[in-house]
Amino acid sequence: MSLRDDAEAVAQRVRDLRSIIRRKADRYASYAALFKRDGPLAGSAGIVLDDIAAFCMADTTTYRRDARDEILIMEGRRQVWLHLQERLRLNGQQLEALRRELRETEDE
Repeated sequence: MSLRDDAEAVAQRVRDLRSIIRRKADRYASYAALFKRDGPLAGSAGIVLDDIAAFCMADTTTYRRDARDEILIMEGRRQVWLHLQERLRLNGQQLEALRRELRETEDE
């Protein structure tokens, strides 16, 4: 590799890191807007978080020794998504539109 190649690789890595930081900052801002409303948790946010915590068994261990652990963990995550989808009463088309809008916002 030449010095030019190294410089281009470093520049690309900087662009990638900026993109990651921007996405994380946007995600944080979105969560804050949804749950915090410029200060402490919004009134309904506590109810939603309590519901999600209970559904996810946040206060108890769910670990079981089993060869299928990774699959079970991933299925649990999927169930959280389905749970939120059901609670928000969003159909697949509405969810896809929201996700597409989020991706377009992230690309800006």
